[in-house]
Amino acid sequence: MVRRLRVLLAGLLLAAACGEGTLRVNVQLLTKSCPNKDGQTQDVLADPKITHLEFVISGDGLDSPITTVVSRDAGEASIPEIPLGQPGEVLNRLIEVRAHFDGAGGPVVALGSSVVQMSSDNPGPITVPIFLRPIQSFQYTARAESPETCSVMTKARMGHTATALKDGRVLVVGGAEIDSLGGRTVHKSAEIFDPRTGTFTVLEGDAAPLLPRVFHTATLLPDGRVLVAGGEADGDGKKQALRPAEIFDPVQNAFLKGQENTPTANIARTRHTASLTTGGLVVLVGGYTDPTVPAGGTSPIPVATTEFYDPAKNRFFLGPDLPEPKAEHCAATITGDSVIVVAGGKTLDGTSVAASDTIHFLRSDGASITVLTQGGAPLTHTLSTARYGLACGRVTSGGKETVVFAGGFTTVGDFGSASAHAGIERFDPAGQPAVEEIGQLAGGARGNLCAVKTDDSTVVFMGGFNADDPVASASADSVSSPDGTFQVQNIRSKMNDPRFQHACTRLPDGTILVTGGWYSEPRQPGDPLSLKTAEIYTPITLRTQ
Repeated sequence: MVRRLRVLLAGLLLAAACGEGTLRVNVQLLTKSCPNKDGQTQDVLADPKITHLEFVISGDGLDSPITTVVSRDAGEASIPEIPLGQPGEVLNRLIEVRAHFDGAGGPVVALGSSVVQMSSDNPGPITVPIFLRPIQSFQYTARAESPETCSVMTKARMGHTATALKDGRVLVVGGAEIDSLGGRTVHKSAEIFDPRTGTFTVLEGDAAPLLPRVFHTATLLPDGRVLVAGGEADGDGKKQALRPAEIFDPVQNAFLKGQENTPTANIARTRHTASLTTGGLVVLVGGYTDPTVPAGGTSPIPVATTEFYDPAKNRFFLGPDLPEPKAEHCAATITGDSVIVVAGGKTLDGTSVAASDTIHFLRSDGASITVLTQGGAPLTHTLSTARYGLACGRVTSGGKETVVFAGGFTTVGDFGSASAHAGIERFDPAGQPAVEEIGQLAGGARGNLCAVKTDDSTVVFMGGFNADDPVASASADSVSSPDGTFQVQNIRSKMNDPRFQHACTRLPDGTILVTGGWYSEPRQPGDPLSLKTAEIYTPITLRTQ
């Protein structure tokens, strides 16, 4: 049975001259999961030790959160009046539910939340479903209208992108389906995940992308649109890197058409990185201009080129070359200085492709980018181990930004013949030494994993492929440093599906959406190797402690 707790929210206009108005919101609390990989379901409120539910309203225009605590068995709760904005003003508010063990002040063991747009022009009533999930758990996405039913993407995808939009939805673009024999079909498609309803909706007709692409990048622009750049497609019997970019407009809920809305990069590239600078530029780094493997080789040839997209001019501009070629590297922006940290990847060692151990730096002044130098030469630091297919994420440690690197492959080959690495290192521009190993992935060595922040001081590394076994991984590890001391922890709950070359996306409520990727082997004979499934991870964050 699905438990539903109705919560009434009353709103009062801030402008007295406009008269009183009320907003009524009915919260439907959904506590039962859809079946996991073993066919089992879970009702989080079935645990008798959960005694109280705390409702917290925060967001635009609220100086402090509005909080109400009720008994689990109350059935209905009333929240104090919530101020609304001026007529025509839309405010984003986060409605959060926390389940407490052993009394109202006990530990938080389950969380649920939803971003709601509130306006005095819409007096309601509106109904907001909220999924309540155990913390540090992975659950398949489910449909709010039928929570016992898991929801999946419309297509099996790997090498795709999943970008959180400002309105709380997630844009999933491209990728490829890998059939049971390893053949691939690159998708010319996109779909929208709505965490409020738990549904995936394909963009059809004129709303769809113009081009198929895989191993591209998708960057949320400051105005809320999304730039999709690079990647590769299959044509004329071979893989081809792409120059044309596309822009998705969430207001029109469509990819924009016309030459003015499809800016073209200067260089075709795939398996590159894209980083947003503090000034709003999108910087593309490295990758392959030709994704085919040359005769007698083990990898495509990486490039050192960079370029950047300026949204104000709707154009791509060439940037400086890196000190060495890089592809399948990772990149993270230190926002305070608008410095892009570019680490690892594949590079050229003479005429051979090899794993790289170098870290290089790009800086933006808001109008252009330059290679960061020291003493007249490019500033360079090194990882302890050369590797590609690694993941990196930015965290705030001891009040300053630092970048954490994890995993990767150390020998060049496809993922079935490359040795995986388990090391975790951090780069601290003020540290001595600047690069320091801080631990190992407790879930095992793996590459092609993903990294995503859960809060300012914590990054989680999920999935990946351990070619030494060889299997896809369902493990997740967190690295946190709220006080300057790094802690590595294996998350005890595993993903329902092992996966690599998947996408991980932080949702506005702090949960993590994991989509697609490769599976180690078909679930059933003839099934594709790539996945349609998606799951939600609910982390421990500062608000649960």
